[in-house]
Parts: sequence; structure tokens; C-alpha cells
Amino acid sequence: LERCGLLQYDQQTNRYDLHPVVRGYASGCLQAKDRDRFGQRVVDHFSQQAQNPYKSAETIDDVRNGLEVARTLLQMGRMSSVVEAFRFGLTEALLFNLEAYAEVLATLRPFFAPGWTTPSAAIGGTDFAYVANDVAFAFKHLGQLDNALAIQEASTRAFLKKRHWANVWVGLQRTAVIFAEQNHLARSERFV
Repeated sequence: LERCGLLQYDQQTNRYDLHPVVRGYASGCLQAKDRDRFGQRVVDHFSQQAQNPYKSAETIDDVRNGLEVARTLLQMGRMSSVVEAFRFGLTEALLFNLEAYAEVLATLRPFFAPGWTTPSAAIGGTDFAYVANDVAFAFKHLGQLDNALAIQEASTRAFLKKRHWANVWVGLQRTAVIFAEQNHLARSERFV
């Protein structure tokens, strides 16, 4: 298995791990009750690991346990728990400390229908607005300004529906910044 690349050994951590495709296939073959039971064991294991506070994260390894918990919760269909994990520290570590924008997009992709601006059936309302805000920020910093703008608008609309005025204000400010970076200065001025 190791020679075929299906089982990988990490010398730094002195541990074996399955190739992500093999791991995904194996978890996909589980029945729902087994997936939830084993998933909860994974969540419990990684939640009990000693962690540096997210605000002091300097490498992706500093947030690895949190990412494993988030991915496992996604596979279990517990979307609100993933949003909660992101809202309480994981987002700041990934976006600001580590600038791991691609990691944010990869982890949060299941929250969106194709096209990135519509929530998947598993999420809605305020949870979608928070996730979309993070995704828009990641796209902006990856230089994909059209995607960032469309997603930021979707996030701001969702916050507006819920009357979360502080978040609406943040969304308008971020929209202005995106317009400025696109060199649409007149549009940017309307949002400031």
C-alpha cells in the first residue's frame, strides 16, 4: 500500500495516513449510523488534543486539529457546527494569520451550490452569510475579484434580511474595497 501511495508515512510526525482519496472512498462506503458514530469519535479525538489558541497560529499544523474536526463534521452533515467552529477562531487563524485562502475555499465549498453565490440546501440564513463573508474575503485575496464581489453581495443580502446591521456595514465596506481594487472608483465611493 505504501509503495502504491495509498498509505503515506510522515516522518516529521512519525505516523501513517491514508491517501485522501482512499479515506474519502472508505468514509463514503459507511452507512449513516456508522459514519456518525465513527465521525463523533474523530471529533472527540481531535477536540481533546492540546491546541494552541487559534489567534497565535503560525503554521497550518497549529490549526490541523480544528480542520480535521471541521471536515469530519461536514461529512456527518453537521453544517451549523462547522460554521460555529469557523466563527470562533478558525477563520481568523486561516485568513489573517496563515493567509490560507485556498484552504478556506476547499473547506467551505460544501456550503455552496455550483457557482458559489447560492447556498447549498444544507445551510441558509445567517450561517450562509458568515460563510459567504469568509469565502468572499478569500477570493478577494486570491485576486478573483469578480467572484469576491458576487459572493460579498450574497452575504450582505443575507445579513440584510436578518437585520444584522453591523455585518451589513462590514459587507458594504468590503464591497467598496473590491470595487476600488477593480478600479471602479465611482462605485467604490458610493459604498464608503
